[in-house]
Amino acid sequence: MHSINVETFLFMNGFAGTSSIVDQVFLFITNPLMFIILASVSMWVFIIAPLTSRDSYERLDAFKKALFFLICLFIVWSVVEFLKGFVSFPRPHEYLHGIRTLLVYGEYDSFPSLHAAFSFALATIIYYRSKRVGILLYGVATLVALSRVYVGVHFPLDVIVGALIGVCIPWALRSFFKN
Repeated sequence: MHSINVETFLFMNGFAGTSSIVDQVFLFITNPLMFIILASVSMWVFIIAPLTSRDSYERLDAFKKALFFLICLFIVWSVVEFLKGFVSFPRPHEYLHGIRTLLVYGEYDSFPSLHAAFSFALATIIYYRSKRVGILLYGVATLVALSRVYVGVHFPLDVIVGALIGVCIPWALRSFFKN
């Protein structure tokens, strides 16, 4: 499994540095786009949805969904940070020599990817409210995850596990709170 992880990383990261335009696109996706989406979704959840509610029941429902949003992201963050501390796996630039690193980010905290976990958690949370927007956000989350490998800060397994955490925690919490 480890050799597949490294070989896949080397293949995906091997394209880095071959086109400055593609590099800039992936650098934009890997950080600014992720935070723009987090800010946009947060504005929708905390401001737009409650203010556009027609009555007190809808407003209360909007606040419940906002609380669910916060709880999900907090638990996703907590699980990822726990795993990072527990596993302490090096980032690709600390483990492999001669790779194309477009971004240096952290030390010995590669597994799992918080960017992938957050972006997939956002997509999952929104999918429950709007399937169309959720599917769009799953596409963006996939680009964020791929960009983390392309720029050289994560191995493929880091982003896969991050994505699974990001999908499973909101799903489990939603299932728990629905019953």
